[in-house]
Amino acid sequence: MMMTSMLVMLAAALAVTPAPQDSSRWRSRVEEKSQQVSKGGSQIVFLGDAFIHYLEEPWGAKPIWEVYWAGVPYKALNLGCSGDTTENVLWRITEGRELEGYDAKAIVLMVGLENFARRGDPAGDVITGVDRILHEIRERQPGARTILCSLFPRGGDPLGDWHDRIEVVNREIQKYANGREVIWCDCTDRVKGLDPTEAAIAWTSVVMPIVNEILRGDGLPIAPRCRSVQHVSEEDKRRPSTVRPVSRIMVPGPRGENWWGERFGRNRDFIYDHRDCIDFVFAGSSSIHFWETQGGKEYAALTNKYVILNCGYGGDATQNLLWRFRNGELDGYRAKGFVLSIGSNNNGVKGAKTADTVAGIRACLDLIVHKQPTAKVVLLAYQPRAVGTKDGDPRNDGGADQRNRETSAEMAKMADGKNIFYVDVYDRFLRDGKLPRELSADYIHPTEKGYEIIRKALEPVLEKIMKEGT
Repeated sequence: MMMTSMLVMLAAALAVTPAPQDSSRWRSRVEEKSQQVSKGGSQIVFLGDAFIHYLEEPWGAKPIWEVYWAGVPYKALNLGCSGDTTENVLWRITEGRELEGYDAKAIVLMVGLENFARRGDPAGDVITGVDRILHEIRERQPGARTILCSLFPRGGDPLGDWHDRIEVVNREIQKYANGREVIWCDCTDRVKGLDPTEAAIAWTSVVMPIVNEILRGDGLPIAPRCRSVQHVSEEDKRRPSTVRPVSRIMVPGPRGENWWGERFGRNRDFIYDHRDCIDFVFAGSSSIHFWETQGGKEYAALTNKYVILNCGYGGDATQNLLWRFRNGELDGYRAKGFVLSIGSNNNGVKGAKTADTVAGIRACLDLIVHKQPTAKVVLLAYQPRAVGTKDGDPRNDGGADQRNRETSAEMAKMADGKNIFYVDVYDRFLRDGKLPRELSADYIHPTEKGYEIIRKALEPVLEKIMKEGT
């Protein structure tokens, strides 16, 4: 278990950084495949890890490969390598140039299980790794259609929670399929409980019709974009939605089609690059996110003193932060402290009950305590909101401000003054009971002057945490 924990600590963003395997057997396999690639002429390419490799090996499912894939009309090229993680596949694409020098029509991709087996990566790292691979495929084979295959279910996993992580990965990577450049192929139900050879036969029966349609060029309709259905356990059905982790990967918005997933990936890169020196994590929704933009010199005053990982995502509710916390944003480093401000979107646009929002905040706090046991936590109360008003009076914003105040009062009760602190800035934003535009131009997000108020309230606590942590 200790070795697994160490591997997770080292993993971080390795999943998206191209790297070769340190193995003579692997290098021999890559050289063999390089020679096959140089001959060209492959219209169907299989790319991935052990299962793809297994298809063509004598110790694997070679009879199936020879009967179904090796001959005409496919003459398929197998670029599977046993033991490959997402970064190994990325290396073979970028440095090994295994997708260059020919024009494929279909690329069958299955990768990710080795990330769990070799390092115990968080599901989020595998998801971002698959996203990077799909990007590299489009760059090098723009005319090909990628058949993105689900990871096989596993039972009796030595790492304990493979099943859960595989479910998360399959649920999220299918969102990258748009029915045009990327086609989703879910074989989960077909291969469940089968031995490897039987699984290879079942898998082939699902993949081959899609390949045939691509080769004919006129049979595949433009399918609607895949939208994963959130799995809700029987236990979760009895709990409020605020505590059921939900991602926003591939949810289009003004920042781009997959801005949320891309920001998650950049944060994992930041964690890898700064894993030994992160002082504070600022986590939450837009008021945390916008420190980077509207915060201006106030944020600079903090980042000049501390190394800060900004885990604020505009529009996030507690359930979205829970997903991020469970799937990578708390892994691979040890922070000295967290500044947590989440729940305003539950109270606002989602209209959650105060008690449910509080439950979501508690769930986020519990995860921090569990995954970052040495860190202190600062619970930051919400600033006033007066959305839809003409005069900035929070009492007239439709009730969300009142729910925010009730939630803040509950947050104050969670603080013990030793490991969990509470910082209240609400009254500091008001002038004669009104929220002035100079502190919140849109009556919901702070301006730079608003962030100055928050910074001055936070700094004494941050300094205390830093002093006690040295």
